[in-house]
Amino acid sequence: PPGTQRTPGEGRKNPALAGLLSAIVPGAGQAYLGSNSAYAFLGVEVAAWTAHFSTKATGDAKEKEYKRYADAHWTFDRYRDQNSGDCTVDGHSDGGVQDSTLVMLYNTRRNDWYEDIGKLSIYSCGWDSATNRLKYRDMRHDSNAFLSHARTATSVILLNHLVSALLAARGA
Repeated sequence: PPGTQRTPGEGRKNPALAGLLSAIVPGAGQAYLGSNSAYAFLGVEVAAWTAHFSTKATGDAKEKEYKRYADAHWTFDRYRDQNSGDCTVDGHSDGGVQDSTLVMLYNTRRNDWYEDIGKLSIYSCGWDSATNRLKYRDMRHDSNAFLSHARTATSVILLNHLVSALLAARGA
């Protein structure tokens, strides 16, 4: 109103509050400041969370699928049988360190076991066919690609929070 005096800093927004709001919900600090950039940060947040959940769920489902596939097509008996299949000697159990390592992985670090039976040729004779081993490797690759995309989406989420908070605090 006419005749009233403004105090210093009146009408200025709090930079710490703007930064905190955007750190919690990207774009909230920008909205507090009256900036239309709030919509961009919020849009990135929604898109990144959607990408994270959808690719993580798909990757997890594909992981279960390749594990079931391995359980159906790879056996210790076949791996230890020196006379099975068209395998080279290198693909069969050595009855020693390589065999005990694989058993240890199976019992204590199952995800590493699933990785090694597909990746390392020294375990190839445990597969019922070379074609099934290749199919398994493709299945693992697909799962890992989706899970990698989920991790990328998580990085985008974190970066969105950080950038939004810093710009909001700076813009106050």
